[in-house]
Amino acid sequence: MKLEKLPNELLELLFSHCPDMRAFLTLAYTCRHLKEVAFRQGGRLLETALDTHYGPVRLLLQLALYDDEGSASNQPGAIQAHQVPALLALGRVAEEWCQIYPLKKWNEEDNIVDRRSLDGAEARCLRTAVYRVWLYGARFHDAESAGLDFDEDANEDQVKYLRRYETCDLADMLDFHQILLHVLSSSICPSNETVVRRVRKRVGDSRHLDFSVPSARSSRPHLAVNSPQQVEGVEIAWPARRSFDRYKPTREHDPAQEGWGSGNAHYTKTRRMTKLNPAQILYLRKHARTKTEVMAAVDYWADLMRSGTSKLLDFRRDFANGVPRAGSEFWNEEWLLRNEETLDAALEYVFTERGYNFRRTKAEVKEGRMGILDQTEGNGDEASEE
Repeated sequence: MKLEKLPNELLELLFSHCPDMRAFLTLAYTCRHLKEVAFRQGGRLLETALDTHYGPVRLLLQLALYDDEGSASNQPGAIQAHQVPALLALGRVAEEWCQIYPLKKWNEEDNIVDRRSLDGAEARCLRTAVYRVWLYGARFHDAESAGLDFDEDANEDQVKYLRRYETCDLADMLDFHQILLHVLSSSICPSNETVVRRVRKRVGDSRHLDFSVPSARSSRPHLAVNSPQQVEGVEIAWPARRSFDRYKPTREHDPAQEGWGSGNAHYTKTRRMTKLNPAQILYLRKHARTKTEVMAAVDYWADLMRSGTSKLLDFRRDFANGVPRAGSEFWNEEWLLRNEETLDAALEYVFTERGYNFRRTKAEVKEGRMGILDQTEGNGDEASEE
């Protein structure tokens, strides 16, 4: 018996048991009748599937609407057909962070044996934090507000924005923010000491490394990183990463140039890099093989922001034959490395205002006694974002 001949009630039951969004969409596009069943009644089945696999769907919709309109709607309406590709792409990014989280949360010798996958409630809680951190950055780390370091009076809007959340929600955001910082400091912007340690693992003694900064910006090698593309308009497909070891010296590559500084200077740079949105950081982790490629990608995103054409999921890069665009002096003078990101400081202010010791709170989040892994208070994912 053909699927389209089954009663609609059975077809709806089939859709509700799809294990992931790919299966849901594959079934929906099998024939015209199944597509009508999947998208009828204001997209009820689609909304339920999105909420199950990528939810909370209200936050997901607010993020997609922010990308379209420049502001987050407090009460987003029914899902429209043209929003589906963006919703799936945003959800896919959040789901990838659910895969990364255990690798970074349990990565030390004393806790690596505890590493496990997140359960359903924890994954939903993490996705909620991803969307909220993303929305915060879209609001307060744009070209207009980026020139301000955190100040109680100058950043009143940031504080007011965070006050609407329960303390457990803020702890979730802090937990994800710590994961972003960990990914940046270990995988994307390693310190000089990290570079030395990793080179030593590969080639032995690394005392010959010279961490002097190249004087000529124009001496950058050509880029070899491809951009992620939309596959059939429904989700991001990350291109395969070519085999390359950034910590192995070759005739063309000196790993000493991969270091981003030491001590407080390195921490400051990586903390400011958290102003990039979760999709951009994920892209750099997967595809920027060298410091040069990280800098060139961020240069390009800064140009988009400065021109007012930046989108939450805009990965298009108009490099000519892999060469960075001419005329960009972003790395020397623009907002990313000159000005602080404000989320960490705003969280500290609100936690302190509520009577918490922020240093102790960060330690408890790191240990899993607060944040994503603490599900005793719920995650409040239906809270208003406006």
